[in-house]
Amino acid sequence: MEQNLRVTGLWPAIKTPQKSDGSPLWLSVLTFQTGCVLNDGREWNGSSRRWFPATDKGMSDIRELMSDTKYHAVYVSQSLFFEPKTKAGPHKTSANKPGVACLTHVWVDIDAYKVVPGWLDMSFDEQASLLVGEAMLAGLPVPSLVVSSGRGAYLIWRLEDPIWNISATKNGRKPGSIIEAINRHFARQLLHIGSDMKCVDMTRVLRAEGSRHTAITGATVRVIHDSKMSYSVADLRSALPWSREQVKAHKTAKKARKKAKVEEAKKSPTRVYDFAGEKAKREPGFTGFKYAHLILTDLRKLADLRWGGEVAEGYRDAFAHLAVSAVARYHKNPETLLCVAERVAGDIVCFDEQFSQHNQTAVELLKTGRKYAYSAQAMSDMLNVTPAEAEHLFVLCPASLKERRKKTQQRRAKGMVDRETYNQKRLEGSAEALKPWDTLGISRRTYYNRIKAGLIALPKVETVVSA
Repeated sequence: MEQNLRVTGLWPAIKTPQKSDGSPLWLSVLTFQTGCVLNDGREWNGSSRRWFPATDKGMSDIRELMSDTKYHAVYVSQSLFFEPKTKAGPHKTSANKPGVACLTHVWVDIDAYKVVPGWLDMSFDEQASLLVGEAMLAGLPVPSLVVSSGRGAYLIWRLEDPIWNISATKNGRKPGSIIEAINRHFARQLLHIGSDMKCVDMTRVLRAEGSRHTAITGATVRVIHDSKMSYSVADLRSALPWSREQVKAHKTAKKARKKAKVEEAKKSPTRVYDFAGEKAKREPGFTGFKYAHLILTDLRKLADLRWGGEVAEGYRDAFAHLAVSAVARYHKNPETLLCVAERVAGDIVCFDEQFSQHNQTAVELLKTGRKYAYSAQAMSDMLNVTPAEAEHLFVLCPASLKERRKKTQQRRAKGMVDRETYNQKRLEGSAEALKPWDTLGISRRTYYNRIKAGLIALPKVETVVSA
């Protein structure tokens, strides 16, 4: 694809390409504002996603947006997209990986204030010197930019040429995964100074340069060091602990092992499985994993009942928190807790930048072996589950409903029929169904009066056992 490069100002001297037809690529911008109130009177974080073309006019509009004091945070995507994606479009998610067109740099988000003593008391020069020095000691290239994000910092490595996220074959691996691998390795090498391992995927948003961290510090996001360095993808990939040849050899060996396993299976005699028996072995017993996924299933069902699949704004924090709490029932690694929660519940909750901040307590609890363990009633109250919604849920429903379901199952096991079948069988052959008064040419009232007088015999009705 032809690269018409221009400097747009996403980060200093970052070159942004256009499409081959001259049309611009797009940036996703996420804003947060205070004072937003829902119809039921509750406050929410006011998050909203907008799309701007990656042009001089688009960057000017983003800067104008940042100057509006009602927004306490403005985040910009670190990837460029082919076109805007809205919820009314073909995709439910608004900024997903399939829409990423190209990437212009590598980045690491550093929450140094959490682990570096005296970080907030350091000058910008001291912060930049510390971060560049730690990166070099970790065997990483010198960062092109060091950005103060208000409390933490971003390290940016410019690419000499943007990398297009287009695979050579239809089902081939897209080049954007290389940038994610580099992001992940660089962040892993800088864990000791507070790197954020959740901020490595290509759809990540970071605070925009020039925006203000008004929610906490009021500081402006700014570049505090520029080394003027630019790198090719090959230069940055050389910092990875494995070479391209090693990766290729690993994949070839893995493919050969899989093929050998298939061939071995073909040679072995056919095994007949008792699926019912195998299932019976797995069913008994209560585990945290089973219960957690029952909770997640209820959250997914509730989102489907209320909004058709994806949780609406204003409710995402509660749903995301309960999803994290559910995963913590069986997942014991605090470093990957939020990543796993985002993976298993990402189809119903749009995880934004505030997600990790809001659920940091769950991570800290898990480090000490503790976790949130809400009762079913507490979760139901938290989500304001109505009786009509509870009928479709398994965990997030009242104890009385669970007891009724249990008794119903016990009656079914004894061979008793359900109420609808009972009523149907009870009516079969009854006077109400046969209407003998029509046959006799008299009214219903006259028919029963004659039965009382002994003039007509009362028909026998078969007794049915009710559920």
